[in-house]
Amino acid sequence: MFIPLTPENLWFPEFTEPKRGLVLLGDKKPCKITKIGTIRCDMHDGIERVLEEVRFVPCLKRNLISFSEFEKNECV
Repeated sequence: MFIPLTPENLWFPEFTEPKRGLVLLGDKKPCKITKIGTIRCDMHDGIERVLEEVRFVPCLKRNLISFSEFEKNECV
């Protein structure tokens, strides 16, 4: 299962704070998950899509949201 990750704090109007949780990056560096929530994405066609259980990982430099995750949630 792919879990969407983002360093974008402003995307989380509603969230929960996990008791614990780490993401292990490719360089074996652990990064703490500080929030879990639902985000809304404005797509190029003007429709707003929703992804649930997205993890906020402040040390990431880029979003890790896969196309297959959008497909699974009927966002494409």
